[in-house]
This record gives sequence, C-alpha cells and structure tokens, in this order.
Amino acid sequence: MSDSYRVSDSQVGVYSATSLEERIAWLDDIRETTWQLATPEVRKAWAAARGRTVHPAPESLEIDANIRARVWRGDAEALSYAVESVMTLHLGAAPRANSVREPRELTLEFERHLGPRMTAALLGGSFRPSQGGDLTVRIHVGRATGPRWPGSLMSHAIVGLHPEFVAGVSAAAEHAVLLGPGELDLNRAAYDEVGSSCASFERATRALIEALAVEPESVVTALCAALGR
Repeated sequence: MSDSYRVSDSQVGVYSATSLEERIAWLDDIRETTWQLATPEVRKAWAAARGRTVHPAPESLEIDANIRARVWRGDAEALSYAVESVMTLHLGAAPRANSVREPRELTLEFERHLGPRMTAALLGGSFRPSQGGDLTVRIHVGRATGPRWPGSLMSHAIVGLHPEFVAGVSAAAEHAVLLGPGELDLNRAAYDEVGSSCASFERATRALIEALAVEPESVVTALCAALGR
C-alpha cells in the first residue's frame, strides 16, 4: 500500500479560491487538532526537532454562559508584537507577608456578551519580584501589521496593544501593588476591532494582576472571580 496522498485538481481549485484569512484559519485548525491529539512524548519530540521549548496550550475557564475566557501559563510567545513605545509607572509597594516571591507569567483572554453588545480583550505579561524598593510597571504599546489572528476567541482579533487602550491598562495598573516590589511587564496583547475598549482592557488588567498575586493552584479561581464580577 502506498503512503502517498494525491491532491486532485478540484481540491487545489477549492483551496486556491479561498482568501488568505480562510487559509490561515484552516491551517490553524489543523495545527490545533494535531497538537491536541498528540501524546506528551510526541509533543516533546516535535519541540526538540524545532529546537524550542514546548509552551502549554491555553486553559479554558468556565464562568457563565455569557463569558468565554482562557489563560496561558508561561510565555504566550505567539502573542508578542513589535513595540512602538513603553509607558513606565513607578508605584510604592512595600514588601508584605503575602508579596509574590517567585517570577510568574500569565496571559488571559476573555469575551463577554452583554445583550447585543460584546466586550473583549487579551492581555499578558511577566512579574519578577525584588527584595525591596518600588514596583515598576511597563506597558508595551504596539500594533501588529499582519493579518488578523484566527486563533482568538474574539471575532476580529489583532495582536498588539493599540494606543487607544493604554489608558484602560494604566488605570488598573495601581492594583499591581498587590504583587509587592519588583517589575511587571505587560507585553502580550490582542484586541478586537469591534468589542475592545479601555473598559475591557481595564477589566483584563485587574484580572491579570489578581491572578498573578495568588499561588499557581488558585489562578483559575481568581480569574473566574475577577472576570465574573
């Protein structure tokens, strides 16, 4: 039996007639399905062949019928973008008994339906604690120039943090004092052309900070509580 697979002219014609976004979405579906079906051993073998670290798949969060959300633990490398500017905030954050003691990295995405309207945002970053001093928050601003991101929960997602939404992120950044002294870099983001707003990014920032402030086993509970309010 031959291991080859022949693609017919009609199949090629159907594929050629699709748009670039449809092709990307199709390839993304195949990639995701293949990844989900692979065993941990196979995933490690793929990663070794590509010479890079395996990044965990996002975890879906069960909140309610009107909210879809998920979280990445670790670096969501695919959601990086070219940085145009960085807003830096310096906050007083004295060490406390419950200050974060080890580096943490999370990214969250949510889409919330409010009747006929929808609000959505994706935000992530890393926190590196220090023994003393202030808390530095860096908000990395930038817009992607490529096609829309088809792997998002959002319908019209673009990777990057548009300058329009920085005010929402900075408004909630004061809550980062929960983390204690250190450096917080917010450098993973995506926005929906229709549903994102300053308010949605303020909600995402608050939820992200609350999740970074708790122990890893409590991250999902913290996010569900923050996004469900």
